[in-house]
Amino acid sequence: MGNQPSNDVESAPKGPIEEWIDKIASVPGVKAVIITDPEGLPLRDTFATWEAGWMLQYATLCSQFVKRAKVAVTTFDNNDELNLVRIRSKKDEVLVALDKDYILIVIQSIGLTKTDVPITIYF
Repeated sequence: MGNQPSNDVESAPKGPIEEWIDKIASVPGVKAVIITDPEGLPLRDTFATWEAGWMLQYATLCSQFVKRAKVAVTTFDNNDELNLVRIRSKKDEVLVALDKDYILIVIQSIGLTKTDVPITIYF
């Protein structure tokens, strides 16, 4: 896991997933992007190698949070489902978008300047 999305061969052409991650990561204010499987196992990320501990912590905690949030949503309405969770602290905002096969986690700074635009995620 490095600054760029994980890839076995550095010189290999980027696939659509890596290009998509790079596009999200290039948005002003975005600190990192993680894609996990539904259980929270990281598949791709933009964390530096020395930040692997943080990446694993975000992936684990976000996937656990999402599992509980899914239960809450279906408890309120059995025909509804969770799509997006936005967690905001004083320092950062974590966006967790859900798909049947993946979880997308985006960590962004909330200290945006007038020219920065917060990211919005759609599946």
